[in-house]
This record gives sequence, structure tokens and C-alpha cells, in this order.
Amino acid sequence: MEVIIVVAIIAILASAVIIALNPAKNLRDARTATRWSQMNSIANGVYWYLIENAGVYPQCLASGTERVVYDEDATSTNWDLVNITGCTDLTPVYLPSFPKEPQGKNYVIGFIDSTSSDRIVIRCTADEANAPDATVIVIQ
Repeated sequence: MEVIIVVAIIAILASAVIIALNPAKNLRDARTATRWSQMNSIANGVYWYLIENAGVYPQCLASGTERVVYDEDATSTNWDLVNITGCTDLTPVYLPSFPKEPQGKNYVIGFIDSTSSDRIVIRCTADEANAPDATVIVIQ
């Protein structure tokens, strides 16, 4: 009988610890941190390209549009798509390789406003990333 009570107390304490740690939230936060780091890498690559090319944008960024930069493994959307294998002006010189989003979604790269060509936005199309902290802006 005492053994059953001890096992029940241990089970209650273990479940309380698991609930307190909230592994789903921790995993989501880890993916968000990875996205943030990857989007900053993309932003730095675009930024250095702009610096070294006298403000001329990479060919894979059409002025005034917002495009999804994807690879063959990413899911397609209804955005104006740019395959990263065709974006040779950024890889491998400014980006060693294009980062893969943690959930296999796409990164969106393009201009914030079609009338303004001095701000580039990089976003992620993952559902859990649709938040202000999942956007990086490059100002030329």
C-alpha cells in the first residue's frame, strides 16, 4: 500500500514538473530563435550585397515586389516565387547556403512597400511565425 502511495506522489510531482516546463512552448521558442537567426543571416547577406554593389539590389529581388525565396523542399504558395538556386548573386558569396526554416516553410524576401525601394523585409510563412518578432527589415 505504501508503495502505491509513493508511486502516486512521484507521478503527481513528475506531471507537475512536465507541465511547468511546457516542452511544446520551449520547442516553439527554439524554432522562433532559429528563424530569427536565419532571417538575420539573410538580411546580412542582402545588406553586404548592397554595400559591395553600390546599392544595386540582387537580381533575384525584383524592385517593388515581395517574393518567397524557397528551395525544392519547401511548400509552394501563391507568392511570386524565387528559387534560391537561381539566386546566385547571394549564394555562396554573401550566404554560404540559404538557411532552411525549422518546419520546412518558406522565407519571404522583398520590399515592404511597393512604392518604397529602400526597405527590404524578410519574413517566414510558418503559421507560428506570424508575429512581429518574426520579421527582419533591412534599411539601405
